[in-house]
Amino acid sequence: MRGHLILLVLHEIGKLLLLLAESDEHQVSTGPEARQVTGHATAAQIKNFALCQRLQDPYSHFGHYLFTSKYIASDVVSPSLGLIYGIACDSVTLFQAMLDRLESCILQIHEQDYGAERMDAAMDNIASSYVDELQKCTLHFQNEFLSKLLPSSASRSETICTMLVRRTDSRVLIFFVRHSALVRPLSESGKLRVARDMAELEVTVGQNLFPVEHLLLSGRSSFWKHVNLEAHHFLRICHPA
Repeated sequence: MRGHLILLVLHEIGKLLLLLAESDEHQVSTGPEARQVTGHATAAQIKNFALCQRLQDPYSHFGHYLFTSKYIASDVVSPSLGLIYGIACDSVTLFQAMLDRLESCILQIHEQDYGAERMDAAMDNIASSYVDELQKCTLHFQNEFLSKLLPSSASRSETICTMLVRRTDSRVLIFFVRHSALVRPLSESGKLRVARDMAELEVTVGQNLFPVEHLLLSGRSSFWKHVNLEAHHFLRICHPA
């Protein structure tokens, strides 16, 4: 009897979630104003942020229930939650625009001269110009967009937006590791410069976007193999005395 009641309740919840998703789907703003990431948050983006946050609450609540539920019948809510997730992601298409902007910064690595030996070793401790540009972009994203979308630092709740930011972080770091592996020629001085760029990128992503410690460890492993630096050398660059 109890299982039958739970099934009925879940069916009703699924219907309500479906109605919520369909209602908000028609209110999502699209177009250039919803995707821009170079200026202040537009009215269209503020509206989409509100829609996304409204969808996040039931998604997080019932998603947690489904994850911990022992009832197989809980899968009757899954389609509705999937629809909510998709519409919430559609309302914040600026995440893809942010990723495109950051990747365009990283592509400038191929315009740098990592083959020349520098006479001034101190110059190797200065991040490249493209890293400075990437830092400015991430700081702008944090101040204008992410601060309005992500929960407070005191909250550890998992939301749709935290998942999107984590995915963006991962793709940015992997993109850097892949393109740094293509840099040729690479002198000893150049290796130190690339290592410095990697260290600055880690700090930037962790502070302005979202910490992804597990990816940083795997990324460092691939990075060491590429530049042929020992681990203690890389750590010294990342955390100078």
